[in-house]
Amino acid sequence: MKKIIPILILLVILISCKKADNIPKELSVLPISEENVSIIKVWGHGVDGREATQEETQNILKWLNSVKHFEKEENLPSERKAPMSEIKIYLKTNQEVSIHRWGKNLEINWSYQFAQTDLENFLDVLASPSIK
Repeated sequence: MKKIIPILILLVILISCKKADNIPKELSVLPISEENVSIIKVWGHGVDGREATQEETQNILKWLNSVKHFEKEENLPSERKAPMSEIKIYLKTNQEVSIHRWGKNLEINWSYQFAQTDLENFLDVLASPSIK
């Protein structure tokens, strides 16, 4: 029994380290608190960089901060078409976080794919031709 306790402790430490590895160093600004945001702008079909509402801002940050896994895109094309829709989070530290919708994929800062249903739905609405 005494041998099992150190093994369990080591296992817990390793699992904790693995969870910390799920957010790449390039995305070290995550999670983002509302106090650190200067402005959030959204783009889509007929939406040309409008400022997100207070409710949209809170939801976007909640949804983004809930993401636990980002996957590095290895085969980025040299040229891309404009995304279907986009969110830009401008931080008070003069940093910027971009979230793009490309077909079925969500992408952050042009380099990492991730999944988050609420953000996907929000970006789909922005990309919809019925939005003004």
